[in-house]
Amino acid sequence: MKASDLPTKITVPFADSAGPSYRRDIPLQSSDAGAASFMLGFPALTFQPTGAGGTPPDGRDMNGILHALSSVARSWFAGITQTFDPAFASDVGGYPLGAVLRSSTDPTVLLISQQDGNMTDPATDHDGIHWHGIGSGTLQNTLDDLSRRLDDLSRTLDGKVNRSGDTMNGSLFSTGTYGFNGSESTYPVGAQMGGAQLYLQLTRNSSGDISASLTFRSAGGAYYNFIGITPDGNMVSPRGNGFLEISPQNGLPMKLQAFTTKADRGWVIKFPTRFSGPPVSIIVSALENDWDCGADHSTWAADGFTMSTWSDNTANRPQYVSIMAVGPA
Repeated sequence: MKASDLPTKITVPFADSAGPSYRRDIPLQSSDAGAASFMLGFPALTFQPTGAGGTPPDGRDMNGILHALSSVARSWFAGITQTFDPAFASDVGGYPLGAVLRSSTDPTVLLISQQDGNMTDPATDHDGIHWHGIGSGTLQNTLDDLSRRLDDLSRTLDGKVNRSGDTMNGSLFSTGTYGFNGSESTYPVGAQMGGAQLYLQLTRNSSGDISASLTFRSAGGAYYNFIGITPDGNMVSPRGNGFLEISPQNGLPMKLQAFTTKADRGWVIKFPTRFSGPPVSIIVSALENDWDCGADHSTWAADGFTMSTWSDNTANRPQYVSIMAVGPA
């Protein structure tokens, strides 16, 4: 089809000026056996010869049906787009997928049906599930919808993280810094559950050195500073003592196992947890009676070793020994 093939636009519906004597509106159904209706068209009586009791088609019906159809055609030529009609939607079983209507509140917005059998009034379709809007007014509609969704999200997150400026409180919390005795500390940054808190805190002393501490505060209000980090990056206990550090060997990280068990000459001792390879050091000390004992080096394995002895076990029975072993993690 070409643009030149377009029909002549209808500017006046057919028989628009005909009086009631020459045009009558076509009903959905008619009780008049000889009158046309949308359900039956021209009824069977108009197809029978007059000699057999039939009646000719009524010219008023012809003008009426042509007037109805040409009125629709004129509105199409004029570019009219209908608004949502609940009665019509009910009569036809809903608007089909892809149907286009005009917004009843903003005539610059067109609404496209997102499904078949669409009976939903666009005015109530706030989430845009049934109708998708296009046109100049939809940007504001989108912003309004985004605002509503952000409000919903804010209510969902209420109690999780509350933020005002640079301060957070709730399940996560953080504030600024405060000074005391010539020092300056950050307020805690951590998590809380019920009345208990676990948090990290930084402190700058009067000399300008900054250290860190990891603290647990019980629900009863007791504080336990169980790990500290010195300005030079060493990890220390609450009393300032350094943690045992085992240097790697042959490029492998090492771990320490220390435990107590009963043993005697020739017994096989198993480590509480297996090393990834043979240990590099095993120290054995008797705890009860004098006994010069040790670990047979030829038996050192990832999972244990065999006890050896250089003197008699004066307990004359298996006795408790203390074992410390270092091996690959």
